[in-house]
Amino acid sequence: MMCSECSKKMKKKLADYRYAECGLKNIILKKIEIYTCSHCDEEEIVIPNLEQLHTVIAKVVASQKSRLLPTEVRFLRSHLGWSGVEFAKNFAVTPESVSRWENGKEQMSLTSERFLRTLILSEYGPFRNYTKNLSSYGSEKTKKSHKRIFVTKNKEWQEAA
Repeated sequence: MMCSECSKKMKKKLADYRYAECGLKNIILKKIEIYTCSHCDEEEIVIPNLEQLHTVIAKVVASQKSRLLPTEVRFLRSHLGWSGVEFAKNFAVTPESVSRWENGKEQMSLTSERFLRTLILSEYGPFRNYTKNLSSYGSEKTKKSHKRIFVTKNKEWQEAA
């Protein structure tokens, strides 16, 4: 790969990468291609299959037992492709409420949180498959995020064991 800044050849290495650009600080991607220019120190990160990665992250976040953190609410809203105003309209709340949820000023009600999780998880099968787990979503209270590690296997992203 050639450097986009100085057009010199870049060196490739495989390394773990903290994927903070998604809006979540606790996402680690394993064995990501990182290209570095020895001439100007420019760095290029190659994250394959980004859309599928975001889908896997959304599914993992929506399936967690702990309550959603403000950054996770924002990530899931963005994953649905909604603006804050659209999210507010679809949840029958004010845009100010959405802002407070996403900035940690107010906690989203458990009912709204479970509805958001169901919207994310509904693409993975019929709703009837979630009723056994629905009451466990958000059942644990936490104030900090857990590190989440993702790897590619056969060009598909999955959560590391």
